[in-house]
Amino acid sequence: MKFRMKLNIFLLGLAALAVASCEDGPGIAQPSVEPQLPEFTDADVQVALSQGLSSSSINLQSALTAGDPVAVVDVTSVENLPDNAQLDFALQISVDPSFVDFREISAPVSDNVAEASAVDFNSALKAVAGNVSDPVQVYYRIPGYVIIDKGRYRLGSSDKFYGQGQVTVTPVSNPVIVAEPSAELASGAIDIQQMTDDNVETLPLLDVSSISDMPDGYKLSYKYILSRNQDMSDAKEGDAAFESNVISVSRDKFYETYKQVFGSGSEKNTVYWGVQAFYTFGGATYNISGDGKCLKQGSLEVTPLDVPVHLGTPNDSQGWKPETSQWLVKVGTTDIYRGFSYFGGQYGGKFTDDFTGSVVWYGLDGEVSTDEKGVISGKFSNASDKNILEGSTPALYWIEVDMEAHTFTMTPIESFGLIGSATPGGWDAETKLVPSDDKLTWTLTADLKDGELKFRANDAWAISLGTSASDLQFNGGDLPSPGEGKYLITLSLAQIPYTAVYTAQ
Repeated sequence: MKFRMKLNIFLLGLAALAVASCEDGPGIAQPSVEPQLPEFTDADVQVALSQGLSSSSINLQSALTAGDPVAVVDVTSVENLPDNAQLDFALQISVDPSFVDFREISAPVSDNVAEASAVDFNSALKAVAGNVSDPVQVYYRIPGYVIIDKGRYRLGSSDKFYGQGQVTVTPVSNPVIVAEPSAELASGAIDIQQMTDDNVETLPLLDVSSISDMPDGYKLSYKYILSRNQDMSDAKEGDAAFESNVISVSRDKFYETYKQVFGSGSEKNTVYWGVQAFYTFGGATYNISGDGKCLKQGSLEVTPLDVPVHLGTPNDSQGWKPETSQWLVKVGTTDIYRGFSYFGGQYGGKFTDDFTGSVVWYGLDGEVSTDEKGVISGKFSNASDKNILEGSTPALYWIEVDMEAHTFTMTPIESFGLIGSATPGGWDAETKLVPSDDKLTWTLTADLKDGELKFRANDAWAISLGTSASDLQFNGGDLPSPGEGKYLITLSLAQIPYTAVYTAQ
């Protein structure tokens, strides 16, 4: 089908050619026509299908390996195209002959050949055909466009195509990851309690021996899945990390996922596990092994904790959300938990060992008592609906919980100071920090010297922090000074680990 349009329409870039579709550009007003200008029709562009399309077979893997684009059409002749105009083509593909769902791949013209990126073609193929790894037959059609200035306009009407048919496409091979279960998983049993007692914080999942080369722009990611059923019908998943050729997950993260499947009981359970790998490109993410499949999977007998790794402190002041409350941390092999928490309010708060808040909550058992120093103590029980410190004013506390005796103490934190040979007052007088409204962040601008320093609460040594600025330890050793100079010092207690940051002024 031919159409006619005056050349000035191209020069002004104001409208598509004659009955050209406007679906690819904004609606624009019709210009006036100058009859003396030459005419241009879509029949003046002649093309021939590329070898791949004419042979009904395209191998994207071969094209990518060779670093070649995919030829779509050869432009055999062009007549009357304005000097400032360029031809442009595209390849539309679909698994449905009606093209109700299709993807369009850009195929710009270079040296009279319209070419598409093999990577873009592969992404479009995955979008319409799913995460395929074997050759797949798709329907194709080739619209043509003309580019003038910044406008891109369809050549011919919306049903004008410079080729259409079916083609078998071999996709780019998914990245290949060669990996085997870690020694821990291969043993068939892990003991979360023993890992905690031994301070083992990371659980290796797979040892990776090789990863195939990938096109630029591909990004790998990993997940682990846990289930009580071999068919993974009730699987829960979490993100895994990759470092030093090992796919791993933190002990605590693994255990939290385990509890989503089995709850917080202390009995051993057989866990069916799997590790999945994904690659992301162009905003889409694909499972390397195919939809729902794993790189490796197996079963494992897991011994859970007798008591949790952390306790949450959800309360009225922070909306009763265990996962965002401050944590109390288990101390070594003891049943003692301790840490800072901004706690209290009209309805008080509770302790919980489950950060989703759905399993075990611990309420006040009896009444609390307060000594002459303001330290609050009491007992708790998972059978109690009574809240702790109900009707109180929110405050920052140093909390210690004994899970065996089911007792707790809460020491109000009134102040934090910096003390030591590197500080203005030396070891004889502390320099006060200024708290945020919730007292979880404390700041101070001070001149420091070479030497040592520590943070301490309530102008006393009962509660102090030291050892490492990036992981402050309760009653830890002296901290090294960051060096002589003026610093903004920020003490952060909102989450574990507690930290101190020195910012030079």
